[in-house]
Amino acid sequence: MKRTSTVLLLVFFVGLSTTAKTQSEPTDAQTPLRAEELKLYSDFLDSFLGTRSGSGPTNLSDHTVSLILAKDECLQEIGFKISTAPAKTPRLFPASIANGRSVHLVPPNGHDLKDLQTGLLSLSKIGFDTDHRFAVFTFELVRSGSNGATYREGGTLVFQKSNDKWIRTNRACLGWIT
Repeated sequence: MKRTSTVLLLVFFVGLSTTAKTQSEPTDAQTPLRAEELKLYSDFLDSFLGTRSGSGPTNLSDHTVSLILAKDECLQEIGFKISTAPAKTPRLFPASIANGRSVHLVPPNGHDLKDLQTGLLSLSKIGFDTDHRFAVFTFELVRSGSNGATYREGGTLVFQKSNDKWIRTNRACLGWIT
């Protein structure tokens, strides 16, 4: 009887510690972005926003969207795994991503038509190749024109690591405007 009680107590505590560990582990959304991911997003925002001068602040979705790569010629020979199923958990951007930029972080569904006049920008998670020499992510900008029509533009961006810096490649990837 004493042995059974000891075994049951041991199972209880092992189960309790496993449950506590599982509950305390951060989800993907709670995991902070790595420094290199923030650097890639920041460099893109600086470049992208710099080409849109005079249009006012852009609203940036406060979390990433899934990275789904189409079979695009620009991605051939790099080694990206083509994903057909979206990742379920977005990653949150820190408030610091807006520092010094004409950007406002907003929930993707927390905007109104006026917000769309300056645009709502969404960025996907970043995917890396097997050797971690290339990175890819997608973007989409939705905005409303003065006539009430909605315009969308987006594309797939590929970066290459060179001397510990990420540089956007000139690969002709999927890009679109509607």
